Amino acid sequence: ESLAELKMTLDAAIESHAQVQDEASSLQITNEDLMKDLREKGLALEEANSKIAAMEEKSSSAAKRFSALGEKVANLESKLGAERSAAITKRAELEGKLEAAILSNTKLTDQAASFQKAEVHATKLLSEKAAALEDAKSNITAMKEEHSSAMLKQSEELA
Repeated sequence: ESLAELKMTLDAAIESHAQVQDEASSLQITNEDLMKDLREKGLALEEANSKIAAMEEKSSSAAKRFSALGEKVANLESKLGAERSAAITKRAELEGKLEAAILSNTKLTDQAASFQKAEVHATKLLSEKAAALEDAKSNITAMKEEHSSAMLKQSEELA
């Protein structure tokens, strides 16, 4: 080949090499930018993963508290049910005692009314007997006076 051809080939190779170096330089800048973005995104990803872990820990803690509260509610509901049942039993017992007391009170009231009627009747009888006694006393007094008067009259007649 001729020297001129070799020079052209060499110039073309040098120009091609310069273009490749420019492209490599451009690619290296792009690669550095991409690596920087990748590092920033890696940091952001680590931060997001850290936040996710913290949220998962909070969520787990909240789930445990929710479960404990659920158990507490179940225990309280069970206690409430037992207390409600005991209260219902006690109420029924007290209602039975109240009914017995009301029945006893009714009997006592009836007896009191009967005693009151008997007292009114006895008072009436006593009043009648007292009046009869007063009449009898009055009659006896009158008879005594008549007898005394008759005895005095008879004594005077005999004398």
